[in-house]
Amino acid sequence: MRKVLYSGVIASILLVSCDSTNQADPPKETMEETPSGSSATAAPTERKPTKDVVFSVEGQDETIKMDLMEGRESLYSFYVDKERYQFERLENFDVLTPVEPLPDSYPEVKMEIRYIHNQSPDEVKEEVKKDLSFTVEEETVTSPVQATSLHGTSGIEPDSQVFMAYLMDAGEAGTLLITEAYSLEAQEGHGARFFQMLETLEIQQ
Repeated sequence: MRKVLYSGVIASILLVSCDSTNQADPPKETMEETPSGSSATAAPTERKPTKDVVFSVEGQDETIKMDLMEGRESLYSFYVDKERYQFERLENFDVLTPVEPLPDSYPEVKMEIRYIHNQSPDEVKEEVKKDLSFTVEEETVTSPVQATSLHGTSGIEPDSQVFMAYLMDAGEAGTLLITEAYSLEAQEGHGARFFQMLETLEIQQ
């Protein structure tokens, strides 16, 4: 896949994440589903392990069976379309990527979710914006999540990279930073699916 963005953004954010990770419990390395009836791994809100969700993608409605996934340190959970995407916990962040490999010439498609400890959304926002090579629009949104959003593109061509970020106030935990990457052409496909999966996200207080 062709990687266009994130080099500067991830480098700066990782410095903060690494410092915070040293003070937290070691993260799990692989994807885990939330098993039914397990008090050790079930989300505090007792969310169901699977859920049928009606997705509207490119003007068509489809019912998707979604699986509940828990993020790092069980601080958040959301439902994932496992037929199309895989969810992994990496060293400093969680990432959602397509199950099917993309051609090398195809712009990168992914969603990254990370906690930035001890920093407010406004502080994280400034770090993200200063490391981008293009202008982004800032907005306060309530959908798909309640957050400050940043949105921009690297150009106007079909293969131009779309950058989308949501900065959620996670209270004492700091900021939940969600970043998305996909091509302008894929905005109504991957972009719409990311949006609808994020509508199921809950921060565990």
